[in-house]
Amino acid sequence: MKLTFFLIALALILLRLCCPTLEIWHNIHGHGSMIMRNGDYIQEVKWSGKIRLSDDERSVAEISPGGYLEYRENDTSLKAESNLQGEIRYSLYDGHERLPLNDSGRQFIAGQIQKMIRFGFFAEGRAEKIYKKGGVRALLAELSRIKMEGSRDQYFDLLFKSDSLNRDEEIALLRLIDSSTDMMQQEGCLKRFTNVQLRDSAVARQWLGSVGHLGESYFKKELLLNYIGADTGAGLDPDRYDSVLAITTRFESDADQEEVYRQLAGLPPVRMYDPVYAQPWLRAVGQLREAYMKKDLLLRYLGRHRPAGTPVPGDQFDSVIAIAGHFQSSTDEQEVYKRMADLSGITDEEWASLIRATGTLNEDYMKTELLLKIAPKMPRTDSLRTVYRTAAKSIREDMDYGKVIRAME
Repeated sequence: MKLTFFLIALALILLRLCCPTLEIWHNIHGHGSMIMRNGDYIQEVKWSGKIRLSDDERSVAEISPGGYLEYRENDTSLKAESNLQGEIRYSLYDGHERLPLNDSGRQFIAGQIQKMIRFGFFAEGRAEKIYKKGGVRALLAELSRIKMEGSRDQYFDLLFKSDSLNRDEEIALLRLIDSSTDMMQQEGCLKRFTNVQLRDSAVARQWLGSVGHLGESYFKKELLLNYIGADTGAGLDPDRYDSVLAITTRFESDADQEEVYRQLAGLPPVRMYDPVYAQPWLRAVGQLREAYMKKDLLLRYLGRHRPAGTPVPGDQFDSVIAIAGHFQSSTDEQEVYKRMADLSGITDEEWASLIRATGTLNEDYMKTELLLKIAPKMPRTDSLRTVYRTAAKSIREDMDYGKVIRAME
């Protein structure tokens, strides 16, 4: 028993240390509580039944019979109870003394109600009232004042249902989302931005910044995959493309990174072979830890249907060889080189790079297979013959070496 109490106490201490700001929300069948702790500061609302504010939001107009409302902020407290006839009785304490229900007491009630509103209580029905009176800007202003993030849903719902948000308001909404510490709410809100809204470059930039600030790479990955897949109508411009890559390279999971890179490789070929898009993509792929992931992505890239007669640009050709040359697996390396040997429009310099890379493979049979594949395809220039013979000399087995040399004759 003592051990149980000790473990519970230890867990509470660790929770306090790890989560200096703690929010708890509970609401079932009209009974609930909201609690926020931050160090020695505590703010708490408890209630039962249906509660309605007065129109001027300075007093409680109605509590269903038998219901109650309690609010505490450190040493101050307010309690409003409804008897079976619906009559409300107050108990007020300002931290020093009990207050009667006179002008001073009513002023105290009004102040405590405003604190509850800022805390996030009374959101239901109130958001609609604010929207009807002041529109989107009033809702945004109210959202920025609410402390308990779990109580913002009513306000967010109305904002996303509104069809009158302009660019500045969308950016303001994204900044509010970005300031939240509730990652589930952030992810849910970011998911609700439409393809039409994200076609605007300023909105998309802010949206991507908010995605990048999410804590879990899984959430970021899912949002980015949807964004790339939708292609936002006009497509990813270079700035947004670079932002997607920058976010992805910071994922904790290589598997999540690979998913995003694979989706990016599916962009229209005219863009994927543009160095503005291709080179940053290749650099990002090269940073992955697992060779098989890099191999699969490079094969996908090399296998894309390019515009007729368009070769892989030389700098990209060299980048692919450089990435493959750092694989931990010669089998994976050879597979990429075989695909490269089938490309069209390879220049003499590129053939030379590919042949030299072949000569560095660990296994003789791999070099033999690849050089035999290259021999009938490469131009028969003196310089390439020399590079080819040098690679062939790295083969230790005489029979294989002879086959490779004869293939060049």
